[in-house]
Amino acid sequence: MKGAKAIVESLKREGVDHVFALPGTTILDLFDALYDDKEMTLVVSRHEQGAVFMADGYTRASGRPSVCMASRGPGALNMAIGVHNAFMESSPVVVLIGQVGQDISYRDAFEEIDVVATFRPFTKWAVEIQRAERIPELVNGLN
Repeated sequence: MKGAKAIVESLKREGVDHVFALPGTTILDLFDALYDDKEMTLVVSRHEQGAVFMADGYTRASGRPSVCMASRGPGALNMAIGVHNAFMESSPVVVLIGQVGQDISYRDAFEEIDVVATFRPFTKWAVEIQRAERIPELVNGLN
């Protein structure tokens, strides 16, 4: 099973049924997996900040965990205010952020940032998944 499909299946097991996102190069495989899955609802935003605030609003209104996604670098940073807001309100929003490939990471690649270090101060948990087989284990028990 590919990593993107493993993420979708793992999120469904955790009760997630809505994903809010702005397409970006590092998360296109996730968009494809969501398109192929008929149980999840994908809401496309015009800005990353809108995606995280929509996810937070959906979670508060429904009582269900939700997901927002963005691509690397600027996409991730555009979500920071909304992620902080959800964290301060204890809203169970899962944030998935794309990253540069491992072959070019830590080499100042285009739009590369240390996502884990950036988001750690205002998230319940921040981790970078390096191997697809670890996805079910690391997604288990998110909410």
